Amino acid sequence: MKKLLSGVALAAALSFAALASPKTATVEVLGWHCAGCSAQTEAALKQLPGVQSATADKASQTVKVTYDDGQVQRAAIDKAIIDSGFSVVDKN
Repeated sequence: MKKLLSGVALAAALSFAALASPKTATVEVLGWHCAGCSAQTEAALKQLPGVQSATADKASQTVKVTYDDGQVQRAAIDKAIIDSGFSVVDKN
């Protein structure tokens, strides 16, 4: 019986993980003056659990972030950018 319950719990956990798909957001950032600025933001984002990749583009003043929204929310991504010393352009 214990093995059956363990199997059911494992299957449920794997099913939930399969439902979570990576999301990608392109965030416009203000305040970058050099490549070091964009690298600082990129590094801060890569430290967040659930962030799979972060690629900063200084020329377009954007960072493209691929993340698992089951582990990290968009608000946490914006906060990491702000905490790294820069501003996020709100598109809303």
